[in-house]
Amino acid sequence: MTITEKYNLLRDAYPEIIQDIGHTVQKGKLSQRFSSLKLNDEENTELQKAKELCDLKILEEWNNQESEKFKTLCSVYFDIASLLPCSFRNDEDIYECIKLIALGYLGEHAHFVKDYLKRHHTHLHEIQNSEKWNSRLLRKTFFVIVALVVKKTWKDISDAIGYINELRKEQNQFEEEFLGQVKEEGQPYGAAEVVSLYHFARMVEISGYYLLEGKVDKGNYDIENKIKYHTKSAIEFANASGNMMLELLYQYAEAFCIKLIKNSIWYTLTGVNHWVSEFNRFVSKRSEHPVFELLYPQKESILKGELLNPAHRSIVVSLPTSSGKTLIAEYKILQALNEFKTRGGWVAYVVPTKALVNQTYIRLQQDLGGIGLKIEKASGVAEIDGFESYLIEDKGNHTDFDVL
Repeated sequence: MTITEKYNLLRDAYPEIIQDIGHTVQKGKLSQRFSSLKLNDEENTELQKAKELCDLKILEEWNNQESEKFKTLCSVYFDIASLLPCSFRNDEDIYECIKLIALGYLGEHAHFVKDYLKRHHTHLHEIQNSEKWNSRLLRKTFFVIVALVVKKTWKDISDAIGYINELRKEQNQFEEEFLGQVKEEGQPYGAAEVVSLYHFARMVEISGYYLLEGKVDKGNYDIENKIKYHTKSAIEFANASGNMMLELLYQYAEAFCIKLIKNSIWYTLTGVNHWVSEFNRFVSKRSEHPVFELLYPQKESILKGELLNPAHRSIVVSLPTSSGKTLIAEYKILQALNEFKTRGGWVAYVVPTKALVNQTYIRLQQDLGGIGLKIEKASGVAEIDGFESYLIEDKGNHTDFDVL
């Protein structure tokens, strides 16, 4: 779908209200790169109106989350909302940011969501923890969500989960005082709101555990039903408290958690074969450039393109630069070695230039060498030298390497 068609989807849904929203969005994106270009008040108002209408359309399509129309609407919402001025002054602002994160993920914009949060890093760190227990629960759980999106290392996720453990330690300190306060203020359902937030924190916490290990609770892999259980409980208690904003928030949070899980290497590649399992454990635990989630093109190649289907002998993957082709190739290498390595099989990885030979060799050595595979390189320009000839001719089916 082209950029024009993407934004026309919203215009066509509300032809009497929205005109050329695509032009305003493109101008807004340019204004983030060039300080001399700014959106005026009228354009910001137009974007705000388009965001609210897009939100309504998304809710109409909520039960069709796998449809291209739904994903496109979510990506349009993220494009619009991420251009509007943002602040984190109160809990309502945090609701809006969680919604933006969730819809960005549902619109297959996970990488843009990460960039957005990094861009607003300073504002996020200015958020103050509240002394009011319900607000404190919401804000610390929000910090965990942010950390799960922008994570750089295994430790980042582990530390984020630690925020939830901090809440458990703080519970005795803040909970009793809060419940006494809402009772004095004539709000008998304040306890229900707090319980709903406990379930919200738990659904985010188990999502973090799954990102780390690919399982929760001593080998339990039924992660989606666990998320749904806590969402259902959270919504029931939010409804009892009369807080409709929380009910809607939990709907978005559930969708985010499940999408985060489905994007993970564990969900997409569990049980493929021994080598893939070893590789996933290695790349998720290493200190530099760990891999927890697949980019949208990678996931589509593996799932819809059936990249790892052993029945497919020839597969062509065409993607732009920096869209994750090397990782896709690594998974295909592991699938091939799982099938042929014990019979003396090896994989040839061909690249067009000598510079890329060295670059790719280093990458494969870092990624595949870490799980015990042997990588060699040959980069003869005019003719193959003696060592390269030894590698590819003399050894036959009894090579000392797995990938050349």
